[in-house]
Parts: sequence; structure tokens; C-alpha cells
Amino acid sequence: MTRWKLSKLMSLKGLIRRTEDQIADIRDRLRPHGANLSGMPRSSSPKNAVEENVTKLVYLEKKLSEYKKEAAETEAFISNVKDYQIRLILELRYIDGYEWNKIADYIGGNNTEYSVKKMCYRYLEKSEKC
Repeated sequence: MTRWKLSKLMSLKGLIRRTEDQIADIRDRLRPHGANLSGMPRSSSPKNAVEENVTKLVYLEKKLSEYKKEAAETEAFISNVKDYQIRLILELRYIDGYEWNKIADYIGGNNTEYSVKKMCYRYLEKSEKC
């Protein structure tokens, strides 16, 4: 697992939330609303809004599935790390988004931001070679 792929996890989580919100919004638009009693057309546009929204919905659900799969793979890598301290560092950094100095404070034991960063990067370099 590369640092770049791990770093992407926070962005993926944001994309997942945003995509879920977009899907909920489209589903709301697809729900039947009250009857139009004014006699006026709802839209002056000749395009079919239902067809357009369903197309967007299918696309977004596919993307959401891809995002979740990639996030799950990355989280599985982290959860399978045997060394509990390295696993904690990876979780704090790439899942919770902590900065290195906060991770060092959380772990304690006279660790500095540079030492926890170095532990993390050494582990990742070693795991890439395997």
C-alpha cells in the first residue's frame, strides 16, 4: 500500500458523503409531489426530468460503489497491520486525519512528530517490497 493511496482515503470519505447527499437529493426529486392544480406546466423545458435524474442516479450509485470498495480495501489494509502501534498511527493519520504532532501526543512515550512519521513511512516502504 502506498502513502498516496492511504492519503486518498480522507478524500474518498468526503466523496462518499457528497455522493450520498447527491443521491438523496435526486431520490427526493424523483418522489411524486402534490398534484399541479394550477393548470400551468411545471417546466418550460422539453427534456424529460425523470429520465435525466434516473441517469444521474445510476451513474452516482456506480461511482459510490467504486468509492466504497476502494475505501474498504484501504481500511482493510490498515486493520490487518499486526503491530498495534503502527496500526494506531495509520488509523489516526489516514482514517481520522490527525496531524503528525497530534499523533505523537496521542501515542506518548517521548515520540515526536518526526519519529511517528518515520515509523509509518518505514512500515509502508517495507510492506510495498513484500
